[in-house]
Order: sequence, then C-alpha cells, then structure tokens
Amino acid sequence: MTLVEVSVSCAALLLLMALTVMILRTALTGWARVDVQQDLVQEMQVVGGTWVREVLAGSQAGLSVAPQACSLLSARDDTHQEEPSGLYGELLWRRYRLYFLDSGQLRRLNVDPTAPTASPSPLERVDLGAGRFPLDHYCTGGKTLLRGLTRVEFRRQGAVVHLLLEGSRAAYGRSQPQAVELHFSGEPRND
Repeated sequence: MTLVEVSVSCAALLLLMALTVMILRTALTGWARVDVQQDLVQEMQVVGGTWVREVLAGSQAGLSVAPQACSLLSARDDTHQEEPSGLYGELLWRRYRLYFLDSGQLRRLNVDPTAPTASPSPLERVDLGAGRFPLDHYCTGGKTLLRGLTRVEFRRQGAVVHLLLEGSRAAYGRSQPQAVELHFSGEPRND
C-alpha cells in the first residue's frame, strides 16, 4: 500500500466514524425528548386522575370554581372512607380540597370546617371562625402536586368541571422546552 492509499482509507474511516457519531447523537437526542415529554405527561395524568376522582366523589352544592382555583367538598375522612350518618345514611361532608396554581406549581390544600356537616355549601359561604372569604384567600401553602406548569385553568360548564394543565420541561439538545397540554373533566354528585 502506498501512502496515498493509506491516507484515503483513513479519511474514509474518519468520515464513517463521524457519520456514525452524528446518527447516534441524533437518535439519543430524539429519545431524550420523548422521555422528557412522556415523564411530564405521566405526572400530569396522575394529578389529573386524582383531581377527577375528587370531583366525582365531591358535592355539586359544595363546589367552587375560579379561573386558577377549584374547591371540592369531600366526604372522605383521613382513611379515605366515606362514613354515612343518620337514619337515611346521609354523607357527612368533612373537608374542602382546594386545588390552585401558585408560582408555576399546582398545589392542594385541605381546609377543614369547624365540624362535619350534612348540608353542603361552597367554601366562600362557610365561616371557619374568622369570617367568610373569597376562594383566593385560601390559596396559600398546601402540598405541591406538580411543578413546571405554565397554565392551569379551572372552569365550570353546566354541571361539569374542567381542568386544563399546560406545562413544559427542558429537553436535552433543544433550546425550546417540551410543552404538553392535557384536559380533564368530571361531574360531581348531585346531592
């Protein structure tokens, strides 16, 4: 072999190796994007599914909806059981579950009334000892359910309550974050 043949062979081998690295990098970047998007969708589905179960178990008369907050009246106790009382097995409404957006995070706060009640009413109409307040007064603290949200929207359409979750996460190899939007809806029980 001459020096020219060796040089051409080395250049071809180098070109093949560079092409292989580029293909591998493109494949891994695409896989990472899909993985980031899939993780975000799964987290949103878990939170949205929990919210829908709370809506379905909640009271229509105890429901409060604002653009970025939703209060659901729940009959479940700390063991997640509903305990009927009285001769006719009426449910005792025990706590309000307040879902709200706070600094890009969806949070849930449990607000306990002074005593369980058989007659449901929205959180704004209940005096918890310091007077009656609008729904956004209670939107502080609570447990963080989901981070990285760009938009949360609650709305009521007839008896059905809707939740829109929109979030984004940075993906490897992209300057723009991966965005996901999911919709959930449920209808509370009619007391």
